[in-house]
Amino acid sequence: MKGLRLKCPGSIENAPVIAPDFSFMNLQLYLPEGNMRTFVYKRTHKGDPDSQGRFGIEDCMGSLRGCDFDAVIGIGGICSRARAEGISRKLNWIGIDPRKQTVAGKRGPLITFDHFLLFEEDGIDFRAIAPVLTRRLLFATAARFLFSDGFNMTEQAEVNCILRLAKNAPPSAGRYSVSEKRSGNCGSKHCGSNSVRLFAGPAAAVSLG
Repeated sequence: MKGLRLKCPGSIENAPVIAPDFSFMNLQLYLPEGNMRTFVYKRTHKGDPDSQGRFGIEDCMGSLRGCDFDAVIGIGGICSRARAEGISRKLNWIGIDPRKQTVAGKRGPLITFDHFLLFEEDGIDFRAIAPVLTRRLLFATAARFLFSDGFNMTEQAEVNCILRLAKNAPPSAGRYSVSEKRSGNCGSKHCGSNSVRLFAGPAAAVSLG
């Protein structure tokens, strides 16, 4: 298959991965029988999810964690903090098959996953593996997050390709303990804001708490 050879860290043991060109001829290779509803969002910083695979440990993305989805893809955003932490424009993490736990004091559930991969600053350049979604997400006035319901065939194919990287990944390692209780705010003005824009341009706002 034509494509760019990449390496992914994590449980796939640095095996080479092909980031395909999404031509009409090979597009259908990445369209499974049933697509997972996927929450795709841009991160401002590392640490949530943590190394144990717990999404919401610092309450990032607030009540959006309570939405209905089957998988999450975290991408490093383009803000100065993301650039400083080395995650900007990179595939940061993947979680598949969420398990949600209500935790007092948090704006949304704490989530662990049946399959979890954390790349952080070692992640793949998102522009290489998902060029179409990159053009939709990684510019200054783009939406902070998207759900895959409205993705076109090419965008969905890119999501499916990314999710395949975590298909055989191990589960999250930990669950929340009361002794680990934190302030409930990650400290990022973006994660802690009252609302985020769902679409670029005039749009409704979704409350984060």
